[in-house]
Amino acid sequence: MDFGILFVPLLGGYLFLKFSNYTRFSIRRQSGHKLLFESAVVGLVLLALARLLALALDTAPEGWQSALDGWARFAPFNHVGTVGMALALGPLGAVVSNLFFSASRGAMRTIRDAGNTMELLFVESMASDSTVELSLVNGKVYVGWILNANVAEPERKFVDMLPLASGYRAAETHEVDFTTNYAAVLTTLSQIHEESYQEDYRIVVPVSEIRSARPFDFEVFFLFQEDDT
Repeated sequence: MDFGILFVPLLGGYLFLKFSNYTRFSIRRQSGHKLLFESAVVGLVLLALARLLALALDTAPEGWQSALDGWARFAPFNHVGTVGMALALGPLGAVVSNLFFSASRGAMRTIRDAGNTMELLFVESMASDSTVELSLVNGKVYVGWILNANVAEPERKFVDMLPLASGYRAAETHEVDFTTNYAAVLTTLSQIHEESYQEDYRIVVPVSEIRSARPFDFEVFFLFQEDDT
């Protein structure tokens, strides 16, 4: 087999990695040589499967044989049917794998593999529709819902939040003093506007400015406030 034609199953392997929910998030965070290696590995698997299918088609009924003969006259190259089938199996295999592996599972797998606990908190809070507290390096504190979870980016530089409350953390006691309550305004807006208003009232926080992030529950917060008094 001409080694130049092996580029075709390599492309099939890349297409599988690009469109499969299991891998499509993680490959955007990989270096070029690692992506090339993984595409080659998947491409070899696809080539082996394509070869098995080609051998099976050798014993196909006469109607199939006529179609194969026509394809051979259209593309008169050695093993062109096998490598072409390997290319087609890439996106086809991705479609099949997506039936069993959702995009959300693929995103969570990528984040866990990266070991970024803050990003994992953001995605989990979106999945559960729970609130998060962000403490910034300047002492500002925001509590609200995380709006974006674009794990396709190689590195998260910003996080979008729909704030529910904001305030400051005291330098001496490190206790949070909430000074702004957005809840009433957001409730009124949700009753007035049928369309989404989140994009208009979101805040965008640079990840580099976040000192800490944690799940936040106002009921638990007020219970601690009562205990302190």
